[in-house]
Amino acid sequence: MKSPFSFSLGLSLLLALASGCAASYQPIEPATVPFDRFQDDLGGGRAAIAWRYNVLKEAGNRYHARKEQQHGVSLLALRFTNNGQGALLFPEDVWIIAGADTLEPLTIQQVDEALRRTTAEDEPGVVEVDAGPLMALGSGLFKVNKQVRDNLRLARNLDTHYLQGRQVAPGSALTGLLGLPVAPGTGLKFELKKTEQSRADTLPPPVVNVPSGMITGLNGREILKMERISDDSGKEGIVVLDVCVDSNGRVNAAQFSAKGSTTLDQHLINLALENIRKWEFSKSAKEKECGRITYRFVSP
Repeated sequence: MKSPFSFSLGLSLLLALASGCAASYQPIEPATVPFDRFQDDLGGGRAAIAWRYNVLKEAGNRYHARKEQQHGVSLLALRFTNNGQGALLFPEDVWIIAGADTLEPLTIQQVDEALRRTTAEDEPGVVEVDAGPLMALGSGLFKVNKQVRDNLRLARNLDTHYLQGRQVAPGSALTGLLGLPVAPGTGLKFELKKTEQSRADTLPPPVVNVPSGMITGLNGREILKMERISDDSGKEGIVVLDVCVDSNGRVNAAQFSAKGSTTLDQHLINLALENIRKWEFSKSAKEKECGRITYRFVSP
């Protein structure tokens, strides 16, 4: 039977090992990043962009920076400035070009899956010591807890700053993070898809707790009933739903779509899914028609 002294020594060694591990995920604040690449001639000067690679590594997140290399993706800090007369969506209104290829920006979900910790593998600074059953169990639990914690921090960082479906008003700038399917350092060129065309008709200004935005693919069906959402959580973001409507105008299928969404917050997703079931559309001879509905949540 082990003495109390032996137990205390084992626990002390465990704490020492824990403190010697590599640093946890450090959130990236795009507004503080010193951009080193610039292009100010989008649409004949109607928009400008600045960006920087290797922000994961520079923030001290070397594990996640290695994930960039493994998966052939890059997380950039980026600033987009709208100098034109009409509102723009970023990155939807911008062509992103690398050499002869036109790039499709990664969704927030794709970036999260590519960069997250998938195993409790060791990092530089982690020392393996055979100190008996207590140490083996304790060290393993520490690694697993660190893995879960870092993945949560990464997800929150992306949820706060990821640029997807963001409206940029004339004369304003937007700063955030964007994932691209290229290796860090790849040369990029940006072009506007739209120039002076305002999006006022397709993407209205955000209204507190009211679903708004683009409704596409439902063949012009008229909305007969749309209930207001009541939510005081203060959470913000865009939630996109793929929906199907039957011949009687009832929603018979709805699911979350990461494409176009700017948040993975389950609370907002659930609010949208619950609300869309209460909508009613005009009747149609077609048995089923499917499309996409965008919810935009903003704080009061």
